[in-house]
Amino acid sequence: MFRLLIIDDEPYIVSSLQRLFTVDDRYAFPDLDVHTALSAQEALDFMDRHRVDIVLTDIRLPDRLGLDLLQEIHALWPRSKVIFLTAYDEFEFAQRAIREGGFDYLLKTEDNNTIVNAVRLAMADLAEAWEQDRILRHANQAIQQVKPLLQQQLCLALIGDPFMGASELRCKFREYGMALDEERPVVLTIGRIDTWGKYETGSDRDLMLYAVQNIAADHYSSLTLCPIVVDSTTFVWFSQGAGRLAANEESWGRYVQTSLDAVQSTCRRLLDVPLSFVTGESAVAWHHIREHYAELRLQLHWGLGRRGEAIVVGSGVRETTEIKSGPITDWMMKLPKLELLLEGGRYEEFAAMMDEWVQLLPAMTQAKYLESYYNLLGMLLRQANNAAGADNLSLMSASFATGHDHYPSRDEAAWALLGAANNLFERGASGVKRRESELVSQIQQYAEENLEKELTLTDLADFVHLNADYLSRIYKSSTGEGLHEYLTRLKINRAKQLLHETDLKIQDIACKVGIASNQYFSRFFKKHTRLTPQEYRDRAKLM
Repeated sequence: MFRLLIIDDEPYIVSSLQRLFTVDDRYAFPDLDVHTALSAQEALDFMDRHRVDIVLTDIRLPDRLGLDLLQEIHALWPRSKVIFLTAYDEFEFAQRAIREGGFDYLLKTEDNNTIVNAVRLAMADLAEAWEQDRILRHANQAIQQVKPLLQQQLCLALIGDPFMGASELRCKFREYGMALDEERPVVLTIGRIDTWGKYETGSDRDLMLYAVQNIAADHYSSLTLCPIVVDSTTFVWFSQGAGRLAANEESWGRYVQTSLDAVQSTCRRLLDVPLSFVTGESAVAWHHIREHYAELRLQLHWGLGRRGEAIVVGSGVRETTEIKSGPITDWMMKLPKLELLLEGGRYEEFAAMMDEWVQLLPAMTQAKYLESYYNLLGMLLRQANNAAGADNLSLMSASFATGHDHYPSRDEAAWALLGAANNLFERGASGVKRRESELVSQIQQYAEENLEKELTLTDLADFVHLNADYLSRIYKSSTGEGLHEYLTRLKINRAKQLLHETDLKIQDIACKVGIASNQYFSRFFKKHTRLTPQEYRDRAKLM
């Protein structure tokens, strides 16, 4: 609802303009609250008590000049749109008024359409500004609420994706409110809940993971510590020295190591949660974080790290060959992204990543080949199982489901996987088209059965549990006709039928098609048929 204030010292002009916006059916705005004032002082007194969105005022009032009034209005309500009216064509004055914040400048001799359009434009401008403010305000609130999630996603990207670059990392640290320094190295520590014991529910376990991070923060008060949860049992700490410790980067790793047993014992005593840790011997540069994380994780899950309540430092106790970054390792780390592409129906990107895999097959060891093959197979089976019914595994042939050894070569096994993926994409696309067709039928049936209810686009969207704009796009894409146009055509056709086949009064027919005002129905019908309802009925009787 917008509030319009009309100001003029001539009562006749004020009352004429007020009637224009409140009584005249051609121009009345149902969402415009109209008030009047016969002097600038009366207007300012009103604005002291009420918000005013649009001011339509004479530019020369007895007690104020227009530019002085403009400044006082904006002091009270900075966003008000001020439209000046004058009996004279004062071009220079008009230019100055617009330059100093006026919205528009009209001659009193202008016709009603021009005045109404100026107010309509002011309303549109206000609505757009309010919407922008609302979006920015909500976005800022949302960012504050999801900052922990954004921080977690960034850290997961750092340990799972290729390095994004120092400048981008700097921007994200600032944007997400993280005190880490992209120019300095970081100590990486991986922790694991060895057993959950009495904590059986997911909420209890989430609470314990949170409590562990709080205990760590208490023990590492001299560090900038950024903890994230990787999965249901694993968490990672990114830490850098702070305060007096900040200058001595070589001591950061040792500082972390010496307190791990204290964190471990505190968690055991207070939470009854046994923990294991592996931490880097020293801080590493950010662009090495992904490889460093892979090395530490391997140590945590193999060798001495598999013992309960282990604390492993650096790479000195490793019993495996060193992990090296390369195209095969890089591709394997992108498997979660590949599954997201499959779920999202993004065929071209999925096919490009699968082509990378096919190109890497000759260089893979048998172990890496089997790991990648069964990862992909599991991904496809999950998607087929979730797709749309109990028979989805028919997408996969019986021989395909038996495994890699059914195929004489890696290439043929790869083509089997690609064929199954293509079937999934095709099934998904056809499912979307079928659902859209069903949706259109639902909408049309509902509209035909409820035409008397003054249906709106929002009503239809609520019926099918979709966003109104999204529903409009689906309907237009499926039928080639806009939803508003469909409702209009339905109303006109129903009205024609009733005018031709019944003796109902025209006002009753208007109600039958969801239009409460007989006058509006007549204008609506004539706009689309070039005949009034009575003229159409009379012609129909002659046929």
